[in-house]
Amino acid sequence: MSIADLGSIGEFLGSFAVLVTLGYLAVQTRAARQATEFQTLMALNNMHSTVIGGIISTKPDALEILSKGNSGEPLDDDELNAYALMHNSLLINPYASILHAGPSPTRTRTLSGFDRLIKANWQNPNFVALWDAGFWSYLSEEQQNAIESHRGL
Repeated sequence: MSIADLGSIGEFLGSFAVLVTLGYLAVQTRAARQATEFQTLMALNNMHSTVIGGIISTKPDALEILSKGNSGEPLDDDELNAYALMHNSLLINPYASILHAGPSPTRTRTLSGFDRLIKANWQNPNFVALWDAGFWSYLSEEQQNAIESHRGL
């Protein structure tokens, strides 16, 4: 076997090693991206949990109001404001934040869950009253359109 033959075998083994390395890097990059997505969603969850904790600490009956509002029972003005704040923290703001995130499988799965919740909320007269009153007018047009698209489904 000549040196040229050995060189050819070395080149072949080297190209195979490069392909294996590229495959390994692709797997590692995907895992890192998924970990970052998960950390971002957890940070959003923690932020909204903190807000909810603050609402509950200042208004101990907030969960009762949320339950009453979700059942479609009429709410007085004070209850409607508390209901809106809770709804903001639990549904609207997380949904708007995830809509803003870049495309990914985690985002798609998370959005599909939120889509089902928002579709169900359009059946709730308290949610509709808040929406029609412009309570979430601070959302971008894209975010408002995404929520509005579930109305009447």
